[in-house]
Amino acid sequence: MAVDGTIVSVKEITSQEPPSIFIYPNPTAAMVQLEGANMKTVKVFDLKGQLVFSEERNGLADRLEINLAKYPDGIYLVEVHSLQGVVRKKIIKR
Repeated sequence: MAVDGTIVSVKEITSQEPPSIFIYPNPTAAMVQLEGANMKTVKVFDLKGQLVFSEERNGLADRLEINLAKYPDGIYLVEVHSLQGVVRKKIIKR
């Protein structure tokens, strides 16, 4: 902007929103559903950073069911890779 208030140039501003991933029920006792567009890879980590579940899809998926029954109660981090980017969310297992 010039001193007199005239706009000299404008740079295009773009924002890419992270992909929407829905996880339910949360908290869960065992089964959890993930829904979102074009999921390629889904990973679940415990709070120590240990990978407890991983699934890579040959094709793109919009829905995935994960069984957490064999894992201890606690908080887990879900990492979903899609064509739109990466999303990380918490799951509480009770």
